[in-house]
Amino acid sequence: MNKADRFAAPDQDPLEKKFLQGTLQEEAEFIIDYQDEIIDRYLQEREGTLRKSRGFKVQASGEGFRLDIHFVKYLRFIDIKGKSGVAKDQLILYNRVVYGRLNSIANKIQYGYTDDIKALLANYYGDLKIEL
Repeated sequence: MNKADRFAAPDQDPLEKKFLQGTLQEEAEFIIDYQDEIIDRYLQEREGTLRKSRGFKVQASGEGFRLDIHFVKYLRFIDIKGKSGVAKDQLILYNRVVYGRLNSIANKIQYGYTDDIKALLANYYGDLKIEL
């Protein structure tokens, strides 16, 4: 069984599920917070629309967990097109931040669930027979 199959197993360890859910939640919050900083700094005139249009949801599925991030379509292209008076490398809203975090997510899922993390989660959640 490869690593991906193990994380998708229906009889998955409850602590492992909490770890996966927490990892996706943490990474989604990072992306949203990072985008908020850029919007505050460079895109005040669009602030309301951009902020209201974004959100995320981590949900369990038959295959494990799924992270959905919602935003207006043009957000993806603001960092490509740029804005007058702002250098393109300062408008990092979608492509670089989202695809950059994918590597972080993959590394945390592949290497982050160690015995130390298992012990920490077991201590935090108490009984190993927790319900999600």
